[in-house]
Amino acid sequence: MLRRLAASFEAVDSGGRTPLLTAVWNCHLEMAAYLLETVGVNPNAVDEQGASALSVAAQQGNRELVVLLLRMGAEPSLKDLAGRTALDVATMYGHDTIRAVLQVCSLVIVSENG
Repeated sequence: MLRRLAASFEAVDSGGRTPLLTAVWNCHLEMAAYLLETVGVNPNAVDEQGASALSVAAQQGNRELVVLLLRMGAEPSLKDLAGRTALDVATMYGHDTIRAVLQVCSLVIVSENG
């Protein structure tokens, strides 16, 4: 039942956005948390441009959403169609705090993988 519910929340709108991506675009932390923690949606779904929820949160400089997404398994190394990661996006938009969070996360991933 829950798997079927999660699948229904993976449907996309005309821009290729899932409900999670829409929640992140609109800075709805509580809705994003509900979708990730309760429904179990994919934190790595991307829109038509290849932008992930993590990249969108990084673009907006939304630390709470970035941390939530990372905690729920968002992959920081995903690249959009232009070849940018969430770290690249945070740097491009001048969000130094987000960049620092993503850099630490990247170091941990590299360390865990050898």
